[in-house]
Amino acid sequence: MSASGYPPPIHTWLPDEEKPKMHLQDKRVLVTGITGFIGSHLAERLVAEGAQVSAIGRAPASALRLGTARYEIDYYQEQHWDRESLARILRSVRPAIIYHLAAAGVIGSWLDAEEAVRFNVGATLALVQPLPEWEYERFIYLGTCYEYGHHPPPIREDTPLDPTNVYAASKAAASLFCQMYHRTYGWPITVVRPFATYGPRQNERALIPQVILHALRGQDFEMTSGQQGRDWVYVDDVVEGIVRASWADEAIGQTINLCTGEEHTVREVVGKVLALMDNPVRAVVGARPYRPGEIWHLVGDNLWVRELLDWQPQVGLEEGLRRTIEWYTARFNAGVFG
Repeated sequence: MSASGYPPPIHTWLPDEEKPKMHLQDKRVLVTGITGFIGSHLAERLVAEGAQVSAIGRAPASALRLGTARYEIDYYQEQHWDRESLARILRSVRPAIIYHLAAAGVIGSWLDAEEAVRFNVGATLALVQPLPEWEYERFIYLGTCYEYGHHPPPIREDTPLDPTNVYAASKAAASLFCQMYHRTYGWPITVVRPFATYGPRQNERALIPQVILHALRGQDFEMTSGQQGRDWVYVDDVVEGIVRASWADEAIGQTINLCTGEEHTVREVVGKVLALMDNPVRAVVGARPYRPGEIWHLVGDNLWVRELLDWQPQVGLEEGLRRTIEWYTARFNAGVFG
């Protein structure tokens, strides 16, 4: 045990059989967004921890990207994320911990405002409101660093929210509802905000997968001037933070940033990816315009999470990019991406 009373950080490069187990063994847990990037990694981690994992998603079960772990998960496909439908699933699963990662608009520059409110806010309320009907231990809401908007770095958990697009505004609204339910009613809710997460299985429309796939296809990569600064966090580290937040009593009612505290520009990261791939193509800098409302610096302060959860990122940017390149390259060579 560390001086803070928490187990030491789990190093993601250790083989599974050498990783110390947390107390999720036989715990009933529910994951939303399991067909997504972070959700799939979280589900695999929970299965490895021995949890009894159930999941809700809008896509068919064939969309699960979990390898053999998918056979350990009870999956509920649900198109109507209203309170009655979700309450029915909750009554069946009776989870001790709920990890709510599902969201609309994670990838893409355009999202209808009504759809954002209906799903990102409405589904969150529909999921959290039936919970007082039985005992449960924790509701983990996965927010986003984009809720903070324009603020000089480093961004702390008490930085005012200033969303600049529909996705971020809807996520901020859902975060505020979660915080309100804890403060007013004492519900055991924790808000986790990861910064620029990357790694294997990320949607191929995201920046890093796009660069990798362009390089593998021999296509030059057209981009903006790339001056946006981001705090890049490898997905295994994000999952580690989410899991720790779900079992530490001190995390109840808290908002937690998962970040490295380091800034790297988009242009710098694109250059690193291509360099690690021996520069097979060029980055055409300035070929594309910036998005409206572009945020120039999104860099967090991880002092609070280090003190609260004894968490800090274990995978550096270059190592994380190398692992990500290897994953996409193997699947590209297997004909997955064409």
